[in-house]
Amino acid sequence: MPAIVRWLSDFHFKFPIKDYIQQRSKNNKETYFYQFSYVGNEKTETMLIGNQFTSIGTSHTDDMSYLFYMPKCKIENPAPPVEGTRDRKVVEWFTRMWTNFAKYGNPTPPFDQNLSTTWLPVTQETFNYLDIGDILNMSSINNYKSILQEMQF
Repeated sequence: MPAIVRWLSDFHFKFPIKDYIQQRSKNNKETYFYQFSYVGNEKTETMLIGNQFTSIGTSHTDDMSYLFYMPKCKIENPAPPVEGTRDRKVVEWFTRMWTNFAKYGNPTPPFDQNLSTTWLPVTQETFNYLDIGDILNMSSINNYKSILQEMQF
């Protein structure tokens, strides 16, 4: 089952998004991409469809629970994450980066000392992305164009 879920995720989400971002980079549109890999207690989609897929990882839209407070989607405890918890740390990262992007056009501007990672935009040569997990980690895919061509996207 996990292999099918990963394939469907790649086919329906990752590859079309990467193709769209590649088109944006051709037009010199600065684009920031992230992968949400954090598995915490604020699982919007997972709570709505059931917990049987929790071991696979995060679900589509689970990241939104860390940006917007959604008590109606929470079955076990509708309270927001408590200060000092991992979930609260992710909420703080998300809200800070989205706010920075709205204000400055950059989710991690150099003058923001509260974020330990610089989020690099995608370029025509390198598909940079921020992995949001237990830590913030910059990663990249150097051959993403050839992957899209092989998949005929």
